[in-house]
Order: sequence, then C-alpha cells, then structure tokens
Amino acid sequence: MAIEKQTKYWGKITLDEMHHLNNLSEEIGWKNAVSQVLDKDTQEVLLNEQRADWKYLTGVNSESKVLDVGCGLGAIAFSLAKASKIVYTLEPVWERTRFVNIRIQQENIQNIKPICANALHMPFPDSFFDLVVLNGVLEWVEYLTDDIKPNRAQEQVLKEISRVIKPNGTVYIGIENRFAFFYFLGTKDPHTGLPFINLMPRYMANLYHRAVKNRRYSTYLYSYSGYKNLLYKSGFKKMIFYTPLPSYRNFSYIFPLDNIVTAIKFWLYNLFYSDILQSSREMKIFLLLLKFIINTPLSYFFKLFAFDYSIIASKGKLPSSMFQYIASTYIGKDEAVEQKGGFRPFYYKSWSKKMLFYFQDRDVRPSYVWKVADCCNAPH
Repeated sequence: MAIEKQTKYWGKITLDEMHHLNNLSEEIGWKNAVSQVLDKDTQEVLLNEQRADWKYLTGVNSESKVLDVGCGLGAIAFSLAKASKIVYTLEPVWERTRFVNIRIQQENIQNIKPICANALHMPFPDSFFDLVVLNGVLEWVEYLTDDIKPNRAQEQVLKEISRVIKPNGTVYIGIENRFAFFYFLGTKDPHTGLPFINLMPRYMANLYHRAVKNRRYSTYLYSYSGYKNLLYKSGFKKMIFYTPLPSYRNFSYIFPLDNIVTAIKFWLYNLFYSDILQSSREMKIFLLLLKFIINTPLSYFFKLFAFDYSIIASKGKLPSSMFQYIASTYIGKDEAVEQKGGFRPFYYKSWSKKMLFYFQDRDVRPSYVWKVADCCNAPH
C-alpha cells in the first residue's frame, strides 16, 4: 500500500465511524465489522458487486490494467479485480484506503494495489492504464483542492486521466444528469440537499449555496452536451452514452442512448408493470410520463432529461463491448451491426449475477436475447 498524499477526511461515514470500522475489521474481520457499524443501505453499496456490471461494456479483460479513482471502500475495485489483470485504487482519504487494504489482506487478493493519493496529480507514468473508472467521483473532485474552481478541477482530473490512459484506453464515468427531469419537480440534489440548484446558472447556484450552507457551490453536474464538451476538451474524442436505471449507483437496466426510443418501448411494454411496483415516487412519475410520450416526437428528447449517465470515452478507438462480442460471434459481423443496420444492441439487464443482452433486427423488432453468466472475464 502506497501513500503519496492524503486529503482531509470527508464522506458519508463519519471519521469516528470510519476509525471504528477499521479497528473492528482488524479484530473480527471486515464483513462482521461492516454488519455491526454500517447501516443496511451502506452495506448494500459496499457488498453489491453488481454495481460494476457496466464493465462488460468497456472491453475489460484478463490483460487489462485498471485504475479506480476515488474507490471509496472498494466495492467496484473488488469486482473489477475478478475481470482484469490488476486494479490500482486511488483514494485521497487515508481511512478509506486503510479499509481497502484490510480487506485485501483478509481475502488474500493479489491483484489490487491501493494507493492514497490526489487525483489532480496521479503518481503513474504516461499511457499506463487500459481502463480508468470515475464512478460517482467527478462531481466531488473540488474537495481535493480549494485553490481552483470546481470546473477547472474536473478538467484537470480528466486531463490527468487522459495522460495515464493508453491511446486506445477507456474511461468510464457514472454520474447524474444536471437536467434530470425530477429536478424540475423539486427533488433535492443528492450532493447538496438543495432543490433546484442544478437548474440554476452557476453564479446563482453559488449564491444560493453560500446563503444556506455557508460555503461555495462545488459539486458541479453537467448536461448531456456539457459532459461531451468537458470530455472533448480533456482529450477524449470518442464517446458513447448510456442511461442506467434506476441509477448509476445500483442499476438493473442500461440503455444505449443512440437507440434509446426502441429500447424504452420494448422495456415499457414488456417489463413496465413488474418494475414500477418496486419504484420510488420519482421513478413512478417518470415511468408513467414516459409511457404517455414514448410514441410522440417528445421521446427523442429523453436523453436530455435522463436520470443518470454511464459514459464510456476514449482518446482513440472505443472498446469492443459484450454487445459487440455477442453480435459478431453469434449473430453476425461487427460491420453489419454497426454500419448496415443489422442487429443492434438496445438494452442490457443485470440481475442475480447474470446479464441479459437484448438486440433488435433491421425491422426494429426485439430479437436475440442472450443470457451471459457473470464469469470472471469479459471477452477480449
């Protein structure tokens, strides 16, 4: 375990709870300690490796070098370690890095290397990683420094990722949409706890935040085009957007936005009623609204108001995903899928350690549902 530079403590779990968790983990084992110290929701986040099932869209494989930036307590890193050669975790808070190291030692895992360092200045050589992960992290990077504006800090982190990633490497970003439809209904921003703040111009949001929280507004989110511009300025020329439902933190479905209307139609008419019964109030409103507009031209604006985004970006060539692997191996050639309007991926469901990959044919009909077990390695 390496320590380059740690930052002041911050996080949902208090510093005292984190100290207690680490000390207890060393005494009675990390799993027993987690069950005693953390609430059920936090335990779910920590223990549910399904949260990293987007890995099958990134091309990660047994030869991949992966970096998990802002790894927290390591749930995603431990999932990725089963599908890659080595995973480095980069966490600026020492207490969380210590927990990851305790778990590594207790599980005797050889291919996770925890590092306590600041993502603004990554301690890695150029062109080192095949995949870099920013899952629920980009909006928080301002906490790494008080010296520069939040958007500049975000750009700097993305440029550092561009530096350490290989020419055809991939960055995965899981993050909220600034203009998600439920913010217009008064739903509070999950980072600040304030309603409507994401919809305001930055200067107005800053005044609002200072008046209520007595500090500057720093957890910047962006729109669909905002993320595209931010990535492009940071050196990532190719990108593909997905929307995960119900959220990027713990999704059951993930839809490619370039084929979103067909995907949503199929989902609504086949799975709508079973899913809506388990949904939150905001999700129920969203699903009911979607059901009414899906057959109208308004449906094409869905991507602008989606809940969250899962973004895969590259400086060079985008990776082959499990979608493409299945299409080329079992259905047809990649060229037919991508260029000739052949079988296109139109959504992906994750549940109980299995994945369902749905494809459509040239006539835009749902065809070819593939079940894939959650094996250790994604396709090369």
